[in-house]
Amino acid sequence: MFKVTTIGSKAPSTPDEPFIRSLLDGAPFYRYHTLCPIPGVRMIAFLPITTAAEYPPGQPIRIPVVQVVAFHGGIIRQQSATDQLTDFLSGAYVNRRLRAYGPIERLSEAWHAPSLALPLNPVWRPATTPGPPFTPKRFCGPIKRS
Repeated sequence: MFKVTTIGSKAPSTPDEPFIRSLLDGAPFYRYHTLCPIPGVRMIAFLPITTAAEYPPGQPIRIPVVQVVAFHGGIIRQQSATDQLTDFLSGAYVNRRLRAYGPIERLSEAWHAPSLALPLNPVWRPATTPGPPFTPKRFCGPIKRS
C-alpha cells in the first residue's frame, strides 16, 4: 500500500503523512480485520514469511494470500510477487500458501509479546471496539458454513 501511495511523489515519506497517520490511528482495526473478507470486495494479502512469526497462531486467514519468503518490504522487489499481483488484478484467483508458514507461526507463539491494551493509547479509546485481547479470540467472527 505504501509504495502505491508514493508513486509520483518526490517528497520524502514520513510517519506523519496523513495516510500513514490514518494507519497508525486505526491500528486496532487493521490488526484485527485486515485478513477478513469484506462482502463484495475481491481481496488478497501478500505476506512475508516473517509475518508467520508475528501473527497469532490459530487465527485463520480468510482471504486469498500469497506468502513470500522475504522480510517486510522485500516482497516489492520479488518478480514472482509482482507476477502474482498482476494475475490477481487481471481477474485470476491467486492463493499461494507456504507449507512452512503454519509451523513457524506455532513455534513463534512462545515469543509473542502480550497485546497492548487498547485504552493505553488515547487515540484508540473513543471509537475503537474491543478486539481479541478483550473478547474471545476471533478476528473475523464466526466462520459461516454453507
